[in-house]
Amino acid sequence: MSIFVINAQNANPQLAAAIAQAYPDNFFTLAPDQWLVATDALTKDIADKLNITGGTQGRVAVFKIETYYGWHEKNLWEWLDLKSKK
Repeated sequence: MSIFVINAQNANPQLAAAIAQAYPDNFFTLAPDQWLVATDALTKDIADKLNITGGTQGRVAVFKIETYYGWHEKNLWEWLDLKSKK
């Protein structure tokens, strides 16, 4: 599976609920306005599925991650390791 970042301009409970419903076992919340999603879908397909296309969810961008590095909680690295191996 590929990993994607969904980055909203502001906290967005409606988008958070849509992500949880669309990807129940394949998302990780980084912050109230940032999520990771693991899927084989294309970036545009994710945006369409979450009603991001056209601005329905406000200002939101979806990015595919090729590599990553940083300092964060252990559960993030475990999630990334698990999802990127599928």
